[in-house]
Amino acid sequence: MRNLPVRMARWSAARPWRGIVGWFVFVVLCLGVGISVGTNEATTEDFRIGEAGRGEAIAAEGGLQQRPVEHVLITAQPGTGKLDIAAADSAAADVAARMAELPEVLSVEDPVRAAGDTAVRVTVTMKAPEREGKEHVDALLEQTAAVQEANPSLRVEETGSPSISKGVDKLRGDDLARTEMIALPVTLVTLLVVFSSVAMALVPLLLALSSIAAAVGLSMVASHVFPDNGIGINIILLIGLAVGVDYTLFYLKREREDGPARAAG
Repeated sequence: MRNLPVRMARWSAARPWRGIVGWFVFVVLCLGVGISVGTNEATTEDFRIGEAGRGEAIAAEGGLQQRPVEHVLITAQPGTGKLDIAAADSAAADVAARMAELPEVLSVEDPVRAAGDTAVRVTVTMKAPEREGKEHVDALLEQTAAVQEANPSLRVEETGSPSISKGVDKLRGDDLARTEMIALPVTLVTLLVVFSSVAMALVPLLLALSSIAAAVGLSMVASHVFPDNGIGINIILLIGLAVGVDYTLFYLKREREDGPARAAG
């Protein structure tokens, strides 16, 4: 086993096209198997680790677990002056009635006025476990948007751990997509400048992208043993390109340094 990498390297060097084809077959198999089995997303129970997790499990068994909570805040539109408290109370009652009818909602508290009648708040508790609230919060956000549309003179906004988590996930996805759009062209241009060759520039990039594809497929399979917490693929994408290109450049550098020595020997 200690000499396995050496034997693989020698075999690949002696049969380069077989090695290349074998690698791409391996990548396709990893990605195909991963897509076929899908990703096993982590649930609230998967995060109950250690003594804190044991305490949380005991609380859940006794019906005392934390639930995701959303807050709908009604204020005056910026620049419109004092809040029309009658209109705000009516909007709050509308919010409470709409939320109470949703199957995702466990309870709705009575609207609460702020000191000085500057705002009205409606607190909504969801049925889902705390870490799964973001998967069910869309229905609540739709009702809040509907109340906002019906009351243009007021500012009706919703916040809470589920909606914040959902917003963070969307922002992270958008940032990751933007990073990929920027990183790939910049990496390719940099490699073109370094090697002055399209073929030499594409080799590190192709190896990195194929490695990422294989790793993503394997991570999907691994998630059925170690549930995915939602950031695994992001980490693979962020690190895979850098590491893949870096190791390829390292190999090419060693090849350039050792090639003349081997030829002379």
